[in-house]
Amino acid sequence: MSDQPTTGVRIAISILIALVVGLQLATVKPGKPGKYTWPILRYCMYSSSYPPGPIQTKTFDIVAVTNAGDEVPVERATMGMDSFAFNRFYRRGLLKGDPAKVNELAERMSALRDDPVVAFRVHTVTHRLIEDGVETTDQFDVFKVTDP
Repeated sequence: MSDQPTTGVRIAISILIALVVGLQLATVKPGKPGKYTWPILRYCMYSSSYPPGPIQTKTFDIVAVTNAGDEVPVERATMGMDSFAFNRFYRRGLLKGDPAKVNELAERMSALRDDPVVAFRVHTVTHRLIEDGVETTDQFDVFKVTDP
């Protein structure tokens, strides 16, 4: 018996190689310069890359303030939501100061409490990498609940 693959196996391997090369060629589509669609991804590779600049990260602490002045941390776990839903439905809008989202979140939190939520305080800490080390800045925003 020979160690050489049969003709059928050779044809299958050749077809597989041609398919892989064809998929690689299919990634180059006319359109925006520098934008390619990859065969196994639904988005362009590096389509959301950032230009060179400072390296920074932000952390957010959100606190609900009740009518009595109590402060309640606003977290996905206390809201009974997973992180994706909490970020999508509340956190993004709250950080932008969207009054509709502020009111929706206050309504949801007030339903779970005897004391209604009247405002949210957002503490944003930005850490930026600079030549001398890490620069830290604090920002405090208060978003009041409006009456419907």
